[in-house]
Amino acid sequence: METFQTWIRLHPDSTDDTMVTSVQARMHDPLWLLGRQWQFDELRHDAGATPVDVRIEGVVSPLTRLRGGAAEPAASGSATIGITRVPLEALAECESVPETQFDNLRLRTEAGQHLLRMLRGAGLGQDRIAFWVAQSPFPAPVPETDLDTRDWLALVTGKVPDGADLPRAIRQQLTPPAGTPPLPAAEATIVRAWLTWAAARFDRPGGGPSTWDPEHMEYAFATGGMRANGEAVLVAPEYLEGRLEWYDFDEGTGTLGTTGTATPRRAFRIPAPLDFAGMPNPRFWTFEDPAVRFDTLEMLSNPDASPSPATLMVLDFALSYSDDWFLIPLKLDAWTIFDAVTVAITDVFGDVTTAQPPDGRWNMFRLESSSAPSKLSRLFLNASPAEAIDGPALEDVHFLRDEVANVAWAVERVTPHPLGVGRDTPDMASTPNVPTPPGLTWTMTPPPPPGNWFPLLPIVAGRLVLGAPWSARSQKPAGRLLADLRAPRRLHQEEVPPEGVQVVRRWQSARALDGSLHFWIGRSKTPRQTDIAPAVRFDIVDWT
Repeated sequence: METFQTWIRLHPDSTDDTMVTSVQARMHDPLWLLGRQWQFDELRHDAGATPVDVRIEGVVSPLTRLRGGAAEPAASGSATIGITRVPLEALAECESVPETQFDNLRLRTEAGQHLLRMLRGAGLGQDRIAFWVAQSPFPAPVPETDLDTRDWLALVTGKVPDGADLPRAIRQQLTPPAGTPPLPAAEATIVRAWLTWAAARFDRPGGGPSTWDPEHMEYAFATGGMRANGEAVLVAPEYLEGRLEWYDFDEGTGTLGTTGTATPRRAFRIPAPLDFAGMPNPRFWTFEDPAVRFDTLEMLSNPDASPSPATLMVLDFALSYSDDWFLIPLKLDAWTIFDAVTVAITDVFGDVTTAQPPDGRWNMFRLESSSAPSKLSRLFLNASPAEAIDGPALEDVHFLRDEVANVAWAVERVTPHPLGVGRDTPDMASTPNVPTPPGLTWTMTPPPPPGNWFPLLPIVAGRLVLGAPWSARSQKPAGRLLADLRAPRRLHQEEVPPEGVQVVRRWQSARALDGSLHFWIGRSKTPRQTDIAPAVRFDIVDWT
């Protein structure tokens, strides 16, 4: 009987005891493999080549003008800005710092003390110090002045000049009337240096319409620069404070009166493959990043739940198309608009492809525009401060709805103090409580609200008007936030959602691109973070 050999399994036999040779995946005849690929037309590509060089040409337009307001940008009221010297957040948020009567007494005292230090440092006598103290005295207290303010005024009156009134006194002495001896040259140099220092203490608005829109309780402004074929206008219609990002801006129409020329720029760059944590690794014999767990996604961990389209899109991109994307580094100046004119891509086969504007609604990283996008690519590069510091609240107003009374309430929780700080407002009643006899009582009129509560009345459909409590019709807000809402201003009703909002004024500081430090007073709007609720009740039967 003839026998045949049979094999159950085949085991490879390596001449190397280690795995070094095995993991190298050697090919003994690569030229033969390339020839077979050529014969089978595998070397003919169809939009599957890898880019090796990208040439980008365009123009750079720095922001040079700014105008506040939500209306269509116009040349009237716009101001020249220097983005490298002042952060754009400071230009958009800064407001005038009140220094009249009993406002910011501490800040005014510090300014007066600085002048005294400069005079003493120059060796001037006590008589010249007393002269400037007499030229700009602090205001005298009035009966309504609180005890802390009275103590402060008693401490500085006759010893320190009022920093708010010093600029007027200095200019008057620098240009004296005929017959009055002028200031000595050394003293005139000192007071001029003080004027320069005082003007740079904090940022002030540049004029024109205000950037704060009290009817929406948010900032609105427009900024622009010159591009190759005209003016580029960017509009920030809803900025709630914080840090400006590129998505806060939209392309606008109109003009800000910008002049000048754009800067041409050309760049040759080598593209780099897109890389992110958990990305499938295209290399041979490499493990994936263990820090990313796709099995923890909701669609995988909970098969019964229907996955969201966003999760499916992200997962499909990460697993299927992530290695088709490349990054091109392009060095641009901060706070500039870049218009790409030409983008030419050279691939590994030597073919050059000129990029065209994307079709359809493709809008990634493109500024929102009311018109159809006609440019190849328009990028806006912002540069928000990395370390911005917020001070304690100078004002804190909470807005909340009262569905029962069909009104909204504005509650002043923190109001500005004359010493330049914020103080908590006590929830005191606007009228003293009337003692009631014990027993069962019936009250038709609701009790008066606290003195820091102001009603917002729906006088017009969809709009709220600031009113006064029925128990104190002459009561007025103590801060600027509600003062800006007085007639004819009308707050939009949708700005007071059911959960309420909280608007705060505070000092802020940040450094510009050139390293200079800036201070300004800005405002912010956030969801309400308290549990206070309106307690206005009608027709009450209670046991006392």
